[in-house]
Amino acid sequence: MFSVAACSSGERPSGDVDASFAIDAAGRDSGGPPPDAGPPRDAGDIGADVVVWAHSGRTLYAFDPRALTVTPVGDFTLADGTPAPSMTDLAVTRDGIVYTCSAIGLYSVDTTNAQTTHIADFDVMVPGQFNGLTFLPEGVLDPATETLVAATASGEYFRIDRTTAAVTTLGRYSDGFGSSGDIVSVEGAGTYATVTRGDLGSDLLVEVDPRTGSVNPIGSGTGYTRIFGLGYFRSRLYGFTTVGELVQIDIRTGVGTLVSTGTGASQFYGAGVTTTAPIAPF
Repeated sequence: MFSVAACSSGERPSGDVDASFAIDAAGRDSGGPPPDAGPPRDAGDIGADVVVWAHSGRTLYAFDPRALTVTPVGDFTLADGTPAPSMTDLAVTRDGIVYTCSAIGLYSVDTTNAQTTHIADFDVMVPGQFNGLTFLPEGVLDPATETLVAATASGEYFRIDRTTAAVTTLGRYSDGFGSSGDIVSVEGAGTYATVTRGDLGSDLLVEVDPRTGSVNPIGSGTGYTRIFGLGYFRSRLYGFTTVGELVQIDIRTGVGTLVSTGTGASQFYGAGVTTTAPIAPF
């Protein structure tokens, strides 16, 4: 297990991690409670068993957002023990079931040993590949079930049938943004993504309209590039970069703060968390 100690870099934005991070819903439909609604539904010790899952193309990792530790689970394998295809992203259901995707297909994952089960190949091959993947909470697109959605580097936005891997177009990211990237969606918090565009110097945090893919920028840049994984826990967003960095992203301003370069991973390709992760601040 790798303990993630806070650190800073002269080339990146630095500063202490703000323990009071909270959702600022002004002007955005975060789905959170109104100001006078009292304590959030999950105030207290709820969520003690929630894990943020992250991965490289080959290896599954477990991130503990309370202790800031990253633990390798194992390399992705097929049932016969042979290596699984390189995985491009990851999503988690409300019950903690992990799904991953390769360039051509959808898989479920045993989080005790990283063994994968091939569900099906995608029925449509989109330009590029899915590099952003998340489940949307129940009631967002479907009234009684979660919906698996994905995005591409060109900003196309799709839903994926979790049992057949059938792909349906929902829309695209607005204003020319593409997934840099990842998406994460949590009940009561909203849907967020890291995006990029040719005129930007770093990845940008946006809030996503999960019905259409239209985005609302938060701030002017994270200060980091190639944030390929995005997780959430108690009003904090965690970015996982392609060079193995762990970054905390302020959900109000979109600014990233380096937590560690010593995660034990040389690269991250994706991340995800249950759609019912706790939203009450630490």
